[in-house]
Amino acid sequence: MTLTTPYRDNFDGPELPCPRCDHALSAHRIGGVPIEECTAGCHGLFVGQPSVRQIIDEHEHGFADALLHELPRREIRVIPQSGERMYLKCPHCKQVMNRRQFATGAGVVIDVCKPHGMFFDCGELPAVIEFVMAGGLAKAKAKDDERQRAIQREHLADQRYSEMMARHSSSHAYLRDHRVSEGEALVDLLSLLFGP
Repeated sequence: MTLTTPYRDNFDGPELPCPRCDHALSAHRIGGVPIEECTAGCHGLFVGQPSVRQIIDEHEHGFADALLHELPRREIRVIPQSGERMYLKCPHCKQVMNRRQFATGAGVVIDVCKPHGMFFDCGELPAVIEFVMAGGLAKAKAKDDERQRAIQREHLADQRYSEMMARHSSSHAYLRDHRVSEGEALVDLLSLLFGP
């Protein structure tokens, strides 16, 4: 039994172009999740935000295994090959999508259009699913939290150092000014004792 079924009821109008290679994106469902796949070209996937959330949230219910069985695999490349586009436009709104790492340690850089969804190059969605299934999101959160704590510790140490240097500078200025006053007082005293 195949998990891929035609899906066109939520996509009105003509097929949209693949942001990577301009072939038409074919809308269908994989395991009940609506996706748009570049079946004639690069095999990239455009997945709406709700579907991505469903994939991540339901990874423990056998759903992710079904997706992994259906999705094509390919070696992940963080940087596009020579001649390939670095920045892709959303097939829905034609705005340039943001490139960002899926999560710390995932090793997958995805293209994101906040209102419409994410584009996964061939092999990236299976890598993301495996990362999530292996507990990668919890590990990524722990690493991000530790990094944030380290930044806060460093900021606090810098702040304390600045305060210490400010105190040292004011003490040094006070001593310098105090020495000048003592010198002036000595001159005044000598003038009184030996003056005319």
